Amino acid sequence: MVKITIPKNNINERKYILDVVFNEFLGLEYELKKGSNNYEIRLENGKILSIKDTFFNKYPTDLSYLKLENIPDKITDLDIFSSCFFMLTRWEEYVNKNRDFHDRFPATESLAFKQDFLDIPIVNEHVEILKNTLLELDSTLLFKKHVSKTYISCDVDQPFDCSVENLINLIRASAGDIFKRKSIKVFVKRVARYIFNKFGNYRYDENYTFDWYMDACEKVGLKAAFYFIPSSVEFQNGCYELQDKKIQRLIKYIDNRGHEIGVHGSYQTYQDKEKTKIQKNILDDTLDNLNISQQVVGNRQHYLRWDSAVTPSVLEYAGFEYDTTGSYADKSGFRYGVCYEFSMFDFLSRYNGSDTQISIVNACNLRTIHFPMSPKPTTHTFFPVNVSPHGLIHSLLITEVCIVCNCLDRHSKYPIATSDTSSPNICGVLQMGMSNSLHASKSTLSVPTPHFTHAFKLPLIPS
Repeated sequence: MVKITIPKNNINERKYILDVVFNEFLGLEYELKKGSNNYEIRLENGKILSIKDTFFNKYPTDLSYLKLENIPDKITDLDIFSSCFFMLTRWEEYVNKNRDFHDRFPATESLAFKQDFLDIPIVNEHVEILKNTLLELDSTLLFKKHVSKTYISCDVDQPFDCSVENLINLIRASAGDIFKRKSIKVFVKRVARYIFNKFGNYRYDENYTFDWYMDACEKVGLKAAFYFIPSSVEFQNGCYELQDKKIQRLIKYIDNRGHEIGVHGSYQTYQDKEKTKIQKNILDDTLDNLNISQQVVGNRQHYLRWDSAVTPSVLEYAGFEYDTTGSYADKSGFRYGVCYEFSMFDFLSRYNGSDTQISIVNACNLRTIHFPMSPKPTTHTFFPVNVSPHGLIHSLLITEVCIVCNCLDRHSKYPIATSDTSSPNICGVLQMGMSNSLHASKSTLSVPTPHFTHAFKLPLIPS
């Protein structure tokens, strides 16, 4: 067992990042002691790796590091553990209050964007540096093998064409077709779509792409996750309710084909524990009433609304096991600097019964699966695919250590054959990616030593 000695400050922060790096990423058990001025990692063969603390020792009082002025100028100004903590906890979003119209932290405000490493899974790079350094000290060390995975997910915003949802909507939209758009052809198609939808035939509904998604996944033995909005009564939510019979038939159909049902947390839930819990319960009850045995464990927030200080604890309180909100709304890239799933950090679980003394910091049991989206090649990308339906950029991205995929969250058939001639047909690309994933998952994945675009030497202390 590895023995690690750390300074006597910021214990809970240090414990969190050591748990993630050593237990979750490297697969090494460790014993923790307090008393060193820096990080001392003692291996079973007696050799010691000492890493200078360049951050937390500057702020020995609990939480004193949580200030805007303490955001580093460069990620390499931090030691390897502090840099990983900085990226995975997103504490810069905690102290930087700049937000967009939807109260989202913009990618352009992040250090990763400003220092041009947003397209790089920099935490993975740091972990590889640490891993290779440990191997130089002890070549017998056995590390966790990361198997490539493909995650397919869909946000169910508008599963059907809302303009033909009922007769009133049809009349309103048809009037626009005739008098505003002056297109009899569009009018006839809309009426036909209304009639066919009434009889449960959605072949002419451009929003209905569930069969295509599931067919593409099943061809290569994969499952997709479909995230439904449990309530549409709030601002900016979907145009359906789970009580709708056709929505329930759709959910039952998805389950019968072996795919996952999850929650697409509505617009107002990202900071509201009780509202989030209620919405999960609504979907749980819906599945129970439909005699569906699968459990609701996954979530992604509508509009990617996320508060790094609050949302992890909100979702854990509601009973979710994982979340997939981890992308920026304005830029593609690695928001958390990582292409592994990992346990989240809860900035709120610090109180020991006192309103004034903050002493306890716990990591959430909730895990996040980050879907990095990259429109341009990086050192960790085998092939990127840029698909921009309705102004949204999504891609299939394969890294050297993990395969990740973020499917289109606009359910339209148009993106299947994108008008962007520089991008391959999305259907073919998705199937190619899934095939590669399936192959990789059945074989030993050889991970070459990566080329570190933002590499730094470990600040070692001679021992």
